[in-house]
Amino acid sequence: MFPFGCYRCLGVCHLLSEIESIADTIGIISHGTLIREISMREISEMNTAFIELSVGNTQKAAYILSDKMNLDHFKIMDDSRIRIYEFSATTQKISRELLLNGVEITSITKHTESLEDYFLKLTGEVGKSC
Repeated sequence: MFPFGCYRCLGVCHLLSEIESIADTIGIISHGTLIREISMREISEMNTAFIELSVGNTQKAAYILSDKMNLDHFKIMDDSRIRIYEFSATTQKISRELLLNGVEITSITKHTESLEDYFLKLTGEVGKSC
């Protein structure tokens, strides 16, 4: 097990990407207390990967995603962004279908949750990047 904690306490948070690639089990320490021991496999299985779209018309894009592409797991974040949580969806298929149906795409990116994201969420440090 590789323990790590808040960057203010142990100064190792900048190593999270390296830890992610070499450790198979980690311990998360926050303010001197072990709050979670978890395998990297478990973190990967919980991973909340998503595709984020910025579009000109979220309502029309949502209609196309739902009715034309049969995607159910997406969320309109605000008046220009949609997050898609479907493993079968690809950025190529989504952008092709939206463009064919006249939806302007400002950006489309694929996101995966890193060990740093998981650590910050678990310790309540979200918004305070390492």
